[in-house]
Amino acid sequence: MKLKTDVCLPLLFAIFSVVLVGCGGGDSGGVSGEDGIGDSGVIDDIGVVSAAHSIVLTAPNNNAILDESQGRYSKRVSAMVNDVHGHPVPDGTVVNLNVIDSILAAGIIDTAGGADSLTGSTLTDWAPTTADGTTATQFDSAFVWRNASKRFIQSSDHVLLINADEEDKVRVVGGAALSNNTITTSSNFASAYPNAIYPASTTEYVVGASLLGTGVYGVDSDNNPITGKSTTVDGLAHFRISYPANENTIHIGCNPASDYRYLPYGSANIYLVASVSNSVTTVNNEFCLSHIVGGTLSVSPSAVSGNGAINIELYVEDGGDGVPLALMPIRGTVVTDGAVSVSLSAGSYLHYGVSTALSAGNYLANRYGYANSTLTISGGVSGDTATVTYSSGSGMVGTVAITIP
Repeated sequence: MKLKTDVCLPLLFAIFSVVLVGCGGGDSGGVSGEDGIGDSGVIDDIGVVSAAHSIVLTAPNNNAILDESQGRYSKRVSAMVNDVHGHPVPDGTVVNLNVIDSILAAGIIDTAGGADSLTGSTLTDWAPTTADGTTATQFDSAFVWRNASKRFIQSSDHVLLINADEEDKVRVVGGAALSNNTITTSSNFASAYPNAIYPASTTEYVVGASLLGTGVYGVDSDNNPITGKSTTVDGLAHFRISYPANENTIHIGCNPASDYRYLPYGSANIYLVASVSNSVTTVNNEFCLSHIVGGTLSVSPSAVSGNGAINIELYVEDGGDGVPLALMPIRGTVVTDGAVSVSLSAGSYLHYGVSTALSAGNYLANRYGYANSTLTISGGVSGDTATVTYSSGSGMVGTVAITIP
């Protein structure tokens, strides 16, 4: 499972970059010879810009998130689009960007248990699963819980392929009825899978939709905001991913395996789909609905005296609208002065719904931003002291002062 950070979770990556080279995309751009190599053996007309050939998605690490002051945040994302020579494409090149935040089914095209295939407009999988990759489901009954309702696979939901030719990476569900093991897409796949390049157990897929309030907007050539697309300037197209700023949405995509807020487990996840054409397309699932840094970590009580077991309540909120930080890692450390001994309890977290213990002094905030830590204080003589420091994210710190009377 992917992990991401800085403005998100401390062990997660905030900057990501995925380059997918177009398969047959782009013309020769005026260079001589099919490969652009002239008779002299050097590249001719290297300054001529040709069609889009590759896309790089990138998100900044600092100053990436805007508080839109209406209960929503937006996070910057850019698409860098180059031709086959590494030159920025012409200004005004349109880049489309879609966001998927809910995974209804997933699988891999293999031969275990049946002859899985992607042929024409039909995806056949004899063992589809939910987003966790292990829980069995069927296409005609796969669902996610959203808005206190079961949402099943519908026409126009996205079928995304991982490890496939670029022209096959994105399709939408067609209008034909679903069966237990087949989905029909609205257009054919260019290649059949498995194949010699992508043998069995290579190509993965997810079926998803945008159901959690996420949205995309960019700018046109006149710098006016437009939905779902943007135009390049010097090869760069700017977007913002907009999302609700609340405890139910912050950190979606940061650690899907531990996100128990939406069922089935792991179904709340972020996929970005960027394209200039069918043959220049990238699918990226390294994006995270991050919080705004500069938040606070509160501890209560902040001072204790004497020996015994003391429960400490921890609470983390972000530096924007004060959103409770669900699933935020918190770490506690102890420094003693004297003979007093202080130990910290161990927290736990859910991994696809299964409770898993953390090591001592490590905790994961619940969906409302709270966690509990138990201090066990023993020994020492009058005047001994200790300090327990809890830290989380970028600069959020809270302390508990311990004294032996």
